[in-house]
Amino acid sequence: MAKYIISGISFSSKKAIEDYTRAKIRLLGECIISQDHDDFSFFSHLFKHHPEQEEKIGCGIAEIHIRPNPNDGTPNHIVIKRLDDSEIPISWVSACKMRPMTNNESLNHALRYTIKPQILEYRRSLGTYPSCADCKQIGVIQIDHIYPFHRIRDEFFESTSLPKPTSFDTDPITRHEKFKEEDKQVKEAWEIFHKSFLTNLQPLCVPCNLKKSGS
Repeated sequence: MAKYIISGISFSSKKAIEDYTRAKIRLLGECIISQDHDDFSFFSHLFKHHPEQEEKIGCGIAEIHIRPNPNDGTPNHIVIKRLDDSEIPISWVSACKMRPMTNNESLNHALRYTIKPQILEYRRSLGTYPSCADCKQIGVIQIDHIYPFHRIRDEFFESTSLPKPTSFDTDPITRHEKFKEEDKQVKEAWEIFHKSFLTNLQPLCVPCNLKKSGS
């Protein structure tokens, strides 16, 4: 009897998920899994169960890269390339532990999905080679909220009488949670509310963004 289902594939145990994923990575070898790849759906669903999935997935998955492991060169090191071109490694073994996603995490995903056009527009405004606002280095850049995102989220729901959604749809391409049609008012109100925080954005390199997140 199936205990876990990932992208339509049934598994009887967490070990079965790990064995299947290990075999798939070994078969694929070093490669880039784009959104139209047959295995994109499986990996993007699997990564939702990573204990740090919100940070790892960020604004959404553009590609999944299987690269040589820095330790021994074996092609089993997975890196997510996000929609904003930033990259971050992810442990597929941790994802196979199948931690369930909380409703609050799904809500955060839907909120970030909604403002993705605003974030991408800000990124385009930075030019081709933006530098980190902190260390001034030029490289892979992530877009950060100077005033923390979770506080903007909380202030939004404190300012509106609209209820927090408790169930969500999924984007068929990026596998990102998004608001259902019945929550269109929440979506539109959030878009307007977040626009007042566009001057609150800054470009950060991966190390500086991680340092800020851990502080």
